[in-house]
Amino acid sequence: MTDLFSDALDTPGKSLQEQVEAFRAQCKINEKQKKRSGRRLYARLKRGSKNKLLLRQFLMAFNTYDTDYNYIRYSGDAARHASSFRAAMTMRTRRLKTQGAQSCPEWVLWDKPKGAQFAQMLGLRVAQQYGSHDRGALRFEPGTVIKPVDGSQSQGVYLLFSEDHICDVYKNEVFSGYDALADRIDVDQQDGRVPRDRWIIEELMSNRDDPSGTAVDWKFLTCYGEVIVIALMRRFPKDEQVWFSPEGNKDILGFSLPSHSLDVPEIPAGYLELAKKISLEIPAPFVRVDLLQTDQGPALGEFTARTQFWYRFGRQLDITLGDAFIAAEVRLQQDLLNGKDFSIWKEFTATLSGADENNPTGEKA
Repeated sequence: MTDLFSDALDTPGKSLQEQVEAFRAQCKINEKQKKRSGRRLYARLKRGSKNKLLLRQFLMAFNTYDTDYNYIRYSGDAARHASSFRAAMTMRTRRLKTQGAQSCPEWVLWDKPKGAQFAQMLGLRVAQQYGSHDRGALRFEPGTVIKPVDGSQSQGVYLLFSEDHICDVYKNEVFSGYDALADRIDVDQQDGRVPRDRWIIEELMSNRDDPSGTAVDWKFLTCYGEVIVIALMRRFPKDEQVWFSPEGNKDILGFSLPSHSLDVPEIPAGYLELAKKISLEIPAPFVRVDLLQTDQGPALGEFTARTQFWYRFGRQLDITLGDAFIAAEVRLQQDLLNGKDFSIWKEFTATLSGADENNPTGEKA
């Protein structure tokens, strides 16, 4: 078989830069030649300390799934691209499907009533729950929230200030009338925005300092004791959000937000540390902890096994979260080896019975 890279690799007149560029271009054309020819160029790049930047460019020509083991083992930070949060999330989902919900604690908590129960056991304030019902058994009352058991991105969420003042959070619309609310719930199911006919009724939490009058939603992407990304979201009266690092870096997502981007806000005192402490009580390398900023202080929003946009994160954030996921797995393993018993988690799981372990919650984006 003709070696497509022979000219680039064996011509003395070509610089290493030219060889790397030729290699990266041909990687997109012929997969079969990639590894064999790549090893030859890799050996040349490893000879000199001045080739670190070229080595990084060379390694970036490989994706997560076909990077040679030795490149990762011996290249140190140059092989950071092998870390991927998308890959980690995909593997966790596969683990859920093959090993059951108890192998993925974060998926157990994604079920909103179970998540609220666990939060209460941690001593965290939660919205008062008025049960879960199918569409026909729903009762509409002022001062409550209607939300689906399985949902994401505020789809199917309604704030009932009064019969004449109802907010469709997903659509950022205000309307009146319980009959109109019932019609919208029906459409949510018919259009597939809500996958299952099961709805939660809970207390409407307030925040008089916010223009909407409702609790502010803080989302902390935690990797077992560390917060990597923070998001502030306001769905009402208009869709506004900002994603940023704990250091205040706003340009981290790698793509433009679909809604108006806010300035980086000041995190309420104690919220960051609280999110870290909560994540340390969950034996999982990643979970998103949503905290509501209310008049009475922090309260649980929900736990999430993934997070919106996870499949769209830019390369740098995907790598950063991938590295954080790996580090969290190591810390978790070390804690277990050192005898940490996760007593609250054990007490919580002992109360669960009759759950469908292979589908503890609806699949969400």
